[in-house]
Amino acid sequence: MSKYFLLLSFVFVTGCSTIGIHSKQTPLVNYIDQNITEKDIQFIAHDLVGYLKDPLPPASTTFIIKLNNTQDPFTPLLISILQQNGYGVIYNDQLEKSKNTGITLSYKVMPMDDGIILVARYGLTEVTRYYVHSVTGDIVSSSAFLTRVNDGGQ
Repeated sequence: MSKYFLLLSFVFVTGCSTIGIHSKQTPLVNYIDQNITEKDIQFIAHDLVGYLKDPLPPASTTFIIKLNNTQDPFTPLLISILQQNGYGVIYNDQLEKSKNTGITLSYKVMPMDDGIILVARYGLTEVTRYYVHSVTGDIVSSSAFLTRVNDGGQ
């Protein structure tokens, strides 16, 4: 009987200790696939900033963006568009030191099937949007932004 009690206690302790792990959202590693065109990058960056205006108003929001070791065309463009729209932007490679001064914004832009997928994460929220190429070759969104909030299971 005591071995069952010990096993049950272990299960409860393990379950409780993993709750904190999943309730904290770790930033994505910023990644932009090299096959994404400059024109597509511009559309997606403007689209993301347009979306962010609703949940995170400019002039009262500062984003923290980790710079990549590799040069990608998306990150400087996104920083510029955010600043033009009134957002504060801290961009560095030392997120721990600036964690309390803003909201970490991370993202991935990559090909998926015949289109492009954007996954962006800010705070405890993750948004995803899928883009396809129209007959003219221009990129268009094929879905609304899908939003998922990691509230720690509450």
